[in-house]
Amino acid sequence: MNNFDFFNTIFRFLQKPSPFLFVISLVTAILIFVNDNLLEKIFILDFRNKFSSYIGITFLVSTLLILLYFFIWIHNDIKKFFDKRKKHKIRLEYLVNLNKEQLKTVAGMYYREGQCANLDISQSTVHLLESYSIIGRASKMASSGQYFSYYLQPWVVDYIDKHKYFIRDIKIDKIPNEGIIW
Repeated sequence: MNNFDFFNTIFRFLQKPSPFLFVISLVTAILIFVNDNLLEKIFILDFRNKFSSYIGITFLVSTLLILLYFFIWIHNDIKKFFDKRKKHKIRLEYLVNLNKEQLKTVAGMYYREGQCANLDISQSTVHLLESYSIIGRASKMASSGQYFSYYLQPWVVDYIDKHKYFIRDIKIDKIPNEGIIW
């Protein structure tokens, strides 16, 4: 094992918290903070006195790493929460500002039972609605050529249910870019 492998192993160990780190911190804390009489009864008082500086350093490093992992975890959860809110705000803004063809597609799917339709994947309208998570692809296999089954996302259905005015003026005779349903 050369030096590079040793440092690589240490780096991988420090990348994620392991139960071993918690055990090290707990054992060193016990050795440092437990009463001398108890340590003498289990015959490790001499060990603690001999290696007290190493035990103290190990305790500090392991506890700091645990705290660091905790703060990183909190930071990632907070960041994920705000990113999710930001994405939803962008999607909602896009939904409110749909053009006529996109609005006809959404309204046609909304009024259809199951809120599903076979749409042409090569059309930019379908691609944009899918990229903003307004519609989702129901299957990975085409139903007929370039036509895939799509469904209206649940958050869009909820929005339309709460805001009926959103699609009330849309006249639908056929969903744009819809294919044949087999």
